Amino acid sequence: MAKNESYSIKLNLYNGKNPFELNKFYSISFDTNKINLSTKQTDKLVEQFYKEMNIKRKDELMDDLFLTLIHKQFPNFPANTLFVQDIEKIDLDLKLSYDYNKIALGDNLMGFLNLDFYKFEDFFKFFCTFIFMYFIKISKKQLNKIFKGFDENIIYIDSKRPTHIVEKSLLKECAKQLYESEKYYLIEKQKLFRNFVDYIFNNNKEKRLSKLTNSQRFYIFQNISEEIQNFANNYICDYTLGFWFNDPTFKSNILNKIKETLSDPLSNENFLIENMLKNDPDGKKIIGHKYSFETNNLFTYFYIILYHITLNNVEYIKKCQVCGKYFFSDKNNTLYCNGKYSKDITCKEYGKKTSQKRKENEEPVYGKYRQIYAKKAMMVKRNPDIEYYKTNYEKWKKEARQFINDIKFGKKTYDEFNKWLDENI
Repeated sequence: MAKNESYSIKLNLYNGKNPFELNKFYSISFDTNKINLSTKQTDKLVEQFYKEMNIKRKDELMDDLFLTLIHKQFPNFPANTLFVQDIEKIDLDLKLSYDYNKIALGDNLMGFLNLDFYKFEDFFKFFCTFIFMYFIKISKKQLNKIFKGFDENIIYIDSKRPTHIVEKSLLKECAKQLYESEKYYLIEKQKLFRNFVDYIFNNNKEKRLSKLTNSQRFYIFQNISEEIQNFANNYICDYTLGFWFNDPTFKSNILNKIKETLSDPLSNENFLIENMLKNDPDGKKIIGHKYSFETNNLFTYFYIILYHITLNNVEYIKKCQVCGKYFFSDKNNTLYCNGKYSKDITCKEYGKKTSQKRKENEEPVYGKYRQIYAKKAMMVKRNPDIEYYKTNYEKWKKEARQFINDIKFGKKTYDEFNKWLDENI
């Protein structure tokens, strides 16, 4: 095989409300065919929901609802090695692929930002996902074992491309030979992109940057970082005007039609009309404006992705103030992710709880409330026979707690609470 092609990352980006990327490069991922539902199985379950609920007219809203129910009952296991916590505990084969892969815009970048390259396990995840980076560094003997029987040039119409399994022990052997020499290089590049992301989305809450937009901050960082400038010019791009039909059933029908007639179904008007009306009655699966990129540099790929995330201004990359992990949010002021802080509480729940406690402790009016609270409780303890102290204390405590809850939810202010405390001592 021609190894020079292995370095080329092919990337297609499309406009739309839910941005995604189609990327193509040699990669090692989990073989999830045995545990995840296939597209055909999912489509059958959706059809079953329509029949059971006696709904004749199909639309995108109902499709999304049924898909949510299906994925809740049969959650997909991620094929990408970047998104598993402990790769050693996953009892699935690893496979080599060189096909276009559709993912949410920025998923690979997010995975890279959250790795800990001081741990070999995390380097191994990176090595698998972006194995094309290391073809010139892996020995010829090992590389031949990895690619034995693999041919990316064969097109399969009657069936899917055969799964090309690669032994995990062989991959780990290759990764271990490279780890020490690659570790600090990757740590350096990760730090650069973490700084870039933190600057764009102002994750460090710098006042001098607060009045700038994300695009303005992107522009500034790019201009002050020579390394980012180098990445920014290391690609070729082709812009295509036209529309693209994003529907897996349509693609399957095209292949079946070719198999039946050996003709081009995309020039068959009746075939196109029938498929559009059946698979996209609302016209929402048509996507326009295709940007095609090619690069030999993984970090240029990350730059392109980060640029489009910033440009789209739909989602933001935030840094959790509890666990330090990066995550996507539809709000630029989000502070906490939904990951697990401990067994029973998420980072978001823990962060809100401790943040509120810190605000209360730093708020003079809250301190005043605690002093009055302590005095009233002491009066009840010292005078157990006087009913007035107990009744007054219970009534005051209930009303004060309600006031504090109202402050938490923005219904009232500490100034109002201060006035109430003065009037109800």
